Amino acid sequence: MTVHTATLRLVVATLAAVLTASLAVAVQAPVAAAGSGRPADDSASARGLGLKAFRSQGSFTGYGFDRCITPSQRDMNEWRRTSPFAAVGIYISGAGRACPASSQPYLSPRWVSRQHQLGWEILPIHIGLQAPCFQQGDPTPTKPRMSADLGKARRQGAWAADDVVAKAQRFGMGRRSTLYMDIEWYDRSNKRCNRAVLGHIDSFTERIHQLRYRAGLYSSGSAAIYSLDVARHADRNRFTWPDQLWLAWGNGEANLDGGPYLSDDFWRNNKRLHQYKLDVTARYGSTRLTIDRNWLSIGQGSQPRRQTGTCGRPLSFATYPRLERGSRGNRVAAARCLLRRSGYLQVPITDRFDRRMARGVRRMQQDRGFPVSGVLSHRSWISLLATGRRDLVKVGSNEQAVWRLQRALVAAGVSTPIDGVFSRKTARAARVWQRHVGQRRTGVVHATHWRLLYRGRR
Repeated sequence: MTVHTATLRLVVATLAAVLTASLAVAVQAPVAAAGSGRPADDSASARGLGLKAFRSQGSFTGYGFDRCITPSQRDMNEWRRTSPFAAVGIYISGAGRACPASSQPYLSPRWVSRQHQLGWEILPIHIGLQAPCFQQGDPTPTKPRMSADLGKARRQGAWAADDVVAKAQRFGMGRRSTLYMDIEWYDRSNKRCNRAVLGHIDSFTERIHQLRYRAGLYSSGSAAIYSLDVARHADRNRFTWPDQLWLAWGNGEANLDGGPYLSDDFWRNNKRLHQYKLDVTARYGSTRLTIDRNWLSIGQGSQPRRQTGTCGRPLSFATYPRLERGSRGNRVAAARCLLRRSGYLQVPITDRFDRRMARGVRRMQQDRGFPVSGVLSHRSWISLLATGRRDLVKVGSNEQAVWRLQRALVAAGVSTPIDGVFSRKTARAARVWQRHVGQRRTGVVHATHWRLLYRGRR
């Protein structure tokens, strides 16, 4: 990337003025393309297409994948229903991309907006200038390198930030989105080279923050990740540190352990991503792709949402036994709440199974094709607990549907925590239930499974 100093100063001054004037605007105009001296083309941007801007990545703990070429919409839809992944890494900018824009037939503002609407967490990646000592050639594709001069490397880091923010805005990713710089493996024992890389990352992060975005760094554990960790231990105030670290360490373990490369002292508490399997072939449903597998925890992590529709009574229990007239207790009150929410009971919530409750149970059983007994059976429990929106949920989900699913699974005889977060334990429970009712053991719950739960399938 070649930019004359005078032109750069003009671009930076223009950017500052534009950003100041647009502080109150929810959807920002694209910043100037790095080194171009003119705004990015708005006709192909999310804003130009009338698409709503969004913040890339919320709070999430779960599985993600990334690959060189952005998948088709069909493949994304298939994996949404069948794979454990809920986050996808996409390469949006940088001259170092192995799959540049010209080889991305699907990547567009509409594609990005659609994935966000479907519930995918988007991980935007910039792969630009690499370390001065980056080794070119097979098996690593040739990539442009940053200057070994610290001052130039820092200026190039700021230009990289301008580039990725311009592209992020084009794709509809608004302020506070996290944008990841990709620094491939290099020999960090080369002190001059390592100093240039750290300065480049520092300047990138500083500029990203000025533009009201958040900065992430992707790198090999034994390269820039380790170097940053060492530098932060040496002097916490030395650099502007990235907000998140994405550790490439193919040890096959889906966790956030930094191993010998990243200590537990920094970038804890939902600030890490771990690429634990690289360049593997995965098949879910009818779609087979070559991907990298990731486990990540970002934002606040997947946290339970406050329960709604509980009638002020506890609905979560270790067991959901048969209930009949004369039964009493909290489970009776919970069942009365569920019956009232489903329109089968209009009377106050009490802890007594009376004649009116038995009549409501019979009406529910008749409507849903169950044996009409007036006794709240296991099948009736499952159906009532599962009643509601049939959202697709998987590892990392925290919708209200997760509370309902976990309770319904317990009523169906499967052990799972009831905590409002779809964890790996809940996914295992879902797979057990799916096996017993003749479904594919995906651990992903969608409309088909909700219908089976509504029918009381154990």
